[in-house]
This record gives sequence, structure tokens and C-alpha cells, in this order.
Amino acid sequence: MMRVIVKLLKLFLSCLFIGLFIAVGYLFILVDDLGKSETFSLNRAKAEIKNTEIVIERDSFVLKSDLEFVFDYLENEQSYKKWIEDQKYFSNFSEQGKYLKFNTPQTFYITIGNSCLNPYCFQRKVDFSNIPSVLWRGLIGIEDLRFLDHKGIDFRSILRAAIADLKAGSFVQGGSTLTQQLVKNIFLNNEKSFFRKLEEMILSVYIEKNYSKEQILQSYFNEMFWGNLGGVRIKGIYAASKFYFKKELHELTDYESIILSSMLKGPNSYHPLKNVKKLVDRTNSLFVKLKKNKFLSNVDEVKWNDKTWSLWVEKLKKENLDTKYKSLAFALKEKEFYKNFIINDVSLKFLKGHREEDIAIKYYENVFRCGERFCDFNYYSKLEKDAISNLQVKLQVGSLLKPFVYQVFSKEGYEEDTITSTGPISFSLNSGVWKPRDRDFNSSEITMSDSLRKSRNIPMFHLIKRYGMDRMEKSLNSYLPMLKKPLREFPSQLLGSIELNFEEIYNGYKVFKNYECRGEKKIYSILNNPNQNTLSAVVKAQIQELDFFGKTGTSNNSLDNWFLTLDDEKIKILWVGLEGDRRGKKLELSGSRGAFKVFQDYVLRSGKKLRSLNCYSSGQKEEELDIN
Repeated sequence: MMRVIVKLLKLFLSCLFIGLFIAVGYLFILVDDLGKSETFSLNRAKAEIKNTEIVIERDSFVLKSDLEFVFDYLENEQSYKKWIEDQKYFSNFSEQGKYLKFNTPQTFYITIGNSCLNPYCFQRKVDFSNIPSVLWRGLIGIEDLRFLDHKGIDFRSILRAAIADLKAGSFVQGGSTLTQQLVKNIFLNNEKSFFRKLEEMILSVYIEKNYSKEQILQSYFNEMFWGNLGGVRIKGIYAASKFYFKKELHELTDYESIILSSMLKGPNSYHPLKNVKKLVDRTNSLFVKLKKNKFLSNVDEVKWNDKTWSLWVEKLKKENLDTKYKSLAFALKEKEFYKNFIINDVSLKFLKGHREEDIAIKYYENVFRCGERFCDFNYYSKLEKDAISNLQVKLQVGSLLKPFVYQVFSKEGYEEDTITSTGPISFSLNSGVWKPRDRDFNSSEITMSDSLRKSRNIPMFHLIKRYGMDRMEKSLNSYLPMLKKPLREFPSQLLGSIELNFEEIYNGYKVFKNYECRGEKKIYSILNNPNQNTLSAVVKAQIQELDFFGKTGTSNNSLDNWFLTLDDEKIKILWVGLEGDRRGKKLELSGSRGAFKVFQDYVLRSGKKLRSLNCYSSGQKEEELDIN
């Protein structure tokens, strides 16, 4: 019996020795890898923080609530209320309902930069010196009392937690240090396994050996998660201060700082919108503890009363429904901040009203005199995807091509009042007889200008038949070299069955605009009044009297909806449509009620005015006109 016990003991010791040997070997390999790699560095990349301009043009509009929201992030010492009072005193704007129309241009400066890689997440890292002492003192006081003394692992805390867990018969305490929590948060995951815990401990020791306590605390406050607000993941103390209190860190009161410290215990469990009572109890408990130990910077600081808590929570509830937080988090990563902020927010509000999850919005603008990638502006509402490649996707363009056809007519001497038939028309193709469809007409004839303004199909093809389909094919080649030929066999292309990407539409309209500026702007003059064209039923009062080119397009069971406008400098194209599986689907939209609606809301909030096509102010030289 004794021999068996001795053998078992030897086997146990051998296994223990082998286990220790493997563990020590694993430790040496891991530590060696850590020393060679920067993977586990606390000096994680910061966003490029820089100032950029927000330029509000004269005679342009902004939404009051947009400006008030963004004002907290501007480089402006005035409050929004004081700024508004000053501008009103000098008559720098006029109020038109919820909009401000600016009589003088305005320039603001905003600091942009967002370190968080996720589309709807906000993180801006700060130095330790900018973190209020009550925050890090409070954190140490509730999470890791021996933080300043241990080397990454606190065996005393581990033992104390183990005894508490044994007594309770469940996990009621954790022995993790702040360093371990930081390591788990930014390098590892929440998997509960021996080797993950071992990695956590090794990395904690490594971090403590290579970084000061201040650097560890700085990283902790920059990397930890502070819950969600307005659909945005809040990462780091700066974002938490801005989102929950609309304050810079140095502006936080001690009690507000303690609220944020208390949320760290569990950003979801202690979130003010999910369990405010739990947060109140924890905050007050920590407040008493810190005040007793004289950790507060303001000795007269008092707890919030029930009314203050209630008002704060109600304010957060309202803000949680606001799409502007998502738009802010996205736009703070982009150079053209305000343009991105507005187009994203307009898109979010529009898409919110449609249940079909595959509806998307794409917006493109480019400068006529440049046309290169660095001159354009692109937006795609599917932020997790690549906007550039998705703007190369070819889509049916609907009636966007009609201005090209009518410009050909105009160059051949057809006048605005040229009369054409509205009666049925058909074409004999190799594939069979093709008839263009149209809405009902009130008369048997229509002028060329009215046909284009109302984007009618049948009258256009009567004019094409008169002009000649083969001649039309040749005439359109400079606009649309990619047209499937012979055109007489594929006439439906002129109603938008052809698929083009944004760049191809841009190139066609560059030719169109140059012809208009060499002639008398005949097609522009037909489409420049929003009260007379396809926009008449949806145009808002603020832009009703403006002179601007506007063309809508609807195709493919309304799955592709377009709006296009241009001036001397730029072309702007907006598409709203369905992506993914389109089989058997239809949208209750159109170019005017879909794409133009989004574009109009964008213009009325962007601080950029709609311009007319003057031709004399474009700066183009005759030899630069790319017509052939």
C-alpha cells in the first residue's frame, strides 16, 4: 500500500514539475515576444487632432438645433445663447421657423479627431494632467486600493476575493487590479479560462514594468467603455464628459466626476437610462467615502438632490433619441466636418422612416475644372463599407439623361415652344415591338419645354423619331460613349434603363454644362424653376424662389431614385435606393420624394447655398471646354 502511495506521489510531483516547466517556458516565450513586439504597447495611436473650419455662406440656411448641438465642440469661448444674442443684435441672420438664414458669412473653428475605429463610436485621448484628480483618486478608492504599491498583480486582493467567494458559494468579488482590467479591456477578451487569466497576469506585470502608474491610469481613462448614448459607443473619459454632461474635463464638478467613476463598475448595469437608482446609490456611497478621506477638490461640494437627478435623466432620454450623436462621431473623423455631419444626419433621419433595412443613400459632388479623386466629395450611408468602391457601382439612372437628348434638339434649332404629339408611339426592334410608357395626358400635344419640365417619355420619342434615331446615337456619343449600339435597337436606354456610375454621369454632365455655356443656356432655363418642374410638389418655401438646375430620375420600380443639380463650379448627385436582393420589390419613392427630399433637407442645414449657372463666373477658358 505504501509503495502505491509513493508511486502516486512521485507521479503527482512529476506532473507538477512538468506543468511548472511548461508554464515557466510559456512565460519566458510570452515575455520574450512582448519585448520584441509593440502589440502590447499602451502608446496606442491617437487620432490626428486638428482644427478645421466650418464656413457658413451668405444667403444659406442652417438648422438652429444643429448649430446649438455643434456649438459645444467649437473653439468658441462664448455660449451658444450669447453668440445668438450678438448675431441677432447685428442682424447677421434672419429666423425662418426652425432655420436661420445668414445675411453675412460666418466662420467657426472646430477640433476634429476620433480615435475609435467603429463607425458609431467616439474616443478622444487626453493626457493624464488633464484628468481631474477626483476621477483617478475615486477609481483607486473603489477599484484598487493598493494600486500605487503592487506590480500589476495584487495577491492579497486575490486571496481576499477567493475567501469571499468561498464563503458566498459564488463569485461575489474579483481580485483583478486596475492594470489587469486595462489589459483585459484593450488586449484580451472576456473568456473565462486559465490560460486567458494567465495571459492577463503576465501582461499586467509586463505593463507595470514598462510604464509608470500615471501612464497606466491615463490609458485606463482613455480606453475604458462608458456605455452608449444616442446610438454611439462612448470610449474614454473625454467622450463620457462630453456626451453625458456637455463639458470639458476641467469643467466637471466633483460630483459629476464621481458619477462617471461610478459608471465604470458596469457601464450598462449602472447606466442612468437603465438603472438610475443603482447609479445614485453607488455615486452617493463613493461621494461620502471620498469626502471623508478629503479627496474632493471642492470641500463644499454637495450631493445631487432627486430633482437634479431627474432633470439630468430626462435630458439624457431626449438626447438618446437624437441622431446627431451618431453623425457627430462619424464626422469628427472627417476633414470636411460639417458637410459630413449634416449629410449623415439627414440620411439617418430619412432612413429611420423606412423599414426596409437595405435602403441606402449615396451622395457625390465634384468640381468641373478638376474631376480628379482629390476634388470630389463622397458619402455612402453604409458607413461600414467602402464609399469609393460603392460609388463605382452602376445603377439605372432613370430620367437623368433627358437633358442630353433635349440639348441635342436645341442645338438643331428646336425651340422651347416646339410642339410635339402625346399620342402612343412604337418602335419595331429585332426583339419585337417596343412602346415607351407614360402618365396620362390632358391634351394631344405638348411643347418641348413642358415635356422636359414634367419629364414626359412619349413626347420625347416623337421628337427623336422626327430627328432620327441614328442621328441621335451619333449626337449623344460625346455625352454617353458607353451607350449600347445601335441605339435604334435599345431605345429604352434613353429612359434610364442603362446603368451608369457617378463618374460616368459626371462626365456626361460636364459635356452638357459646357454646351450650355457656349449657347444660350436653353435647357438650363427650362429646368431652373423648382415651381415648374418635377420638384414643384415638394420644394420648400425657403428655396422656392431660387434659380437652380434640378433634374430627378426614377427607375427600376422606384428602386433607383436620383436628384442632380449643377452650377458653374460643381455637380451634385444624390441617389436613394434599394440594395441587396431586389427581386419582386418596389419602393414607394420617386426622384422628387426620395432623392430630392434628402438633398433639400441637406441644403437647408448645410450652410451652403444653391447657386445658379451663370457661365461667366466659372473661370473656364474656351480651350478647356471638353465637348468632343
